[in-house]
Amino acid sequence: MQTIRFLLLSGTLVAICASSATAAAPENLRNKTFTVSWSEEHNQSRDGGEFRDVSVPYLWTMYVSSAGRGFTRLHAGGGRGAGTHESVGKGGSSFGGGEHAATFTSSGIVVRANFGEAARQISIAVTGSGCSAQIVVGKTPGVEVAKFTRTDGRHFEIRSLSAGAASCQLQEGNAFAN
Repeated sequence: MQTIRFLLLSGTLVAICASSATAAAPENLRNKTFTVSWSEEHNQSRDGGEFRDVSVPYLWTMYVSSAGRGFTRLHAGGGRGAGTHESVGKGGSSFGGGEHAATFTSSGIVVRANFGEAARQISIAVTGSGCSAQIVVGKTPGVEVAKFTRTDGRHFEIRSLSAGAASCQLQEGNAFAN
């Protein structure tokens, strides 16, 4: 619970700081694409429907340009509930309409996104010629149901959420150019 509380509080601070930061990604992260996939278990309601348990697959891709700028795409869900969100740079809005911020370190990337009364953190570590990733999700402490509207207009209410193990792939160059 304290990890989630820290994630939510620090995510807000990082979003504020990252929006004014001008530092680009370090050289060892440049001209590389990171692709992270995982699933989350949600007890949720979509567009006012019944609450039900669902497994939501995620695919997150970030290309770090030779100039050190990040380009990201998040694809969430499958079938008629699926959606995609793209962003450029280190800050901006998340898929759920909240703050989104990326921080580059010498050994990886940390991305934090708030969506309504919930948040997600994607942590990527560069490991030799590959990468590893960890996903942390949670709701604001004391909130029974996290409510948000995605940027595509779909409204969600989530009673509980947890992230499964993540896989990470690292490749040279821009995966979006292919």
